[in-house]
Amino acid sequence: MLFRKAILLIHGFAGGVWDYEPLSNELQLSLDFDVYSLTLPGHEKSRMINIKKEQWEEAVEQHIEMLIKRKYKKIYVIGHSMGGVLACHLAKKYPQ
Repeated sequence: MLFRKAILLIHGFAGGVWDYEPLSNELQLSLDFDVYSLTLPGHEKSRMINIKKEQWEEAVEQHIEMLIKRKYKKIYVIGHSMGGVLACHLAKKYPQ
């Protein structure tokens, strides 16, 4: 069941979904949010080769598009460090 409130968590440079695990659990259990996170391209390997910022932007845009298609009434984005920059990119591109 969807609670119609979603949060997208975006990790920082050299991070991953594991960075937000305790926060994700707390948001889901205590505040009734559907929480989503992703591992940005290149971060699933020990070494980033040939990764460009546009790939990170595309990855977070795809996740926001997926949440929009699921008809969430409210979508919040939380980012840490580089993830914060990507969250600002999403806020500018998707002001609604």
